[in-house]
Amino acid sequence: MSLPTQQQIFLNALEQLDIARNALSEARDELNSDWAGVETGLGLPRPVGEHRTRVRAAITAAKAEIDTAKNELCQALEYYHPPGSERVLDDPRAEIADEQRTR
Repeated sequence: MSLPTQQQIFLNALEQLDIARNALSEARDELNSDWAGVETGLGLPRPVGEHRTRVRAAITAAKAEIDTAKNELCQALEYYHPPGSERVLDDPRAEIADEQRTR
């Protein structure tokens, strides 16, 4: 079995970052789905609400960091397949993927 190319490693990392970002969105949705206060007429105790607010802010910051990481990986992938090139394999900058020095 051959080792993955750097491009495939980057694509796999992008996929995992998408999964992580989606999980953060799900967590935020869970935090936003608290309807108990509406039904009972009681809100969250102030300290609990403040913690929830900080968690929401942390989720927003984490999603922004993931977006930054994804952007960096996309820019790295452009090195292997710059806009306007027909194929990665024809690009002289493409990574050597095996011992036979083929692209």
